[in-house]
Parts: sequence; C-alpha cells; structure tokens
Amino acid sequence: MTDTSAAEARAGKDIQGIPWERLQITRKDYRKARLEQYKNYENFPQSGELMDKVFNYYKLYLSMFRFTV
Repeated sequence: MTDTSAAEARAGKDIQGIPWERLQITRKDYRKARLEQYKNYENFPQSGELMDKVFNYYKLYLSMFRFTV
C-alpha cells in the first residue's frame, strides 16, 4: 500500500486506503452509522457532564465577586 498524497485526498481518495467502491456501504453511510452508534470511552462515566456542572458552579460562584483596582 502506498501513501496518499494531498492531491489524491483532495480528488477523493481515502487517506486510509479503504476501497469504498468495492464495499457494499458508502463512506458517507458508514460515517453516519458510526456517528449514531459509537460512544466515546470515558475513564469516569459521565465525566464530561460532571465537569460541565463543576465549571458552571464555579462560574456562578466567581461571578458574585467583583474586584476593582
């Protein structure tokens, strides 16, 4: 397998060398299905949601203080 050049990628060649024309699913359909089904791995369940809550709490807390110089 050879590397894909920037010109080949712009022309539509898959950068990973996947032969989409030989498969029974299009790249667009595969991407859509993957985005619908794939769940990112998290070391801590709902860690992103927890960080949003923590950030919003501190944003509210810090907004109560106004410092003047």
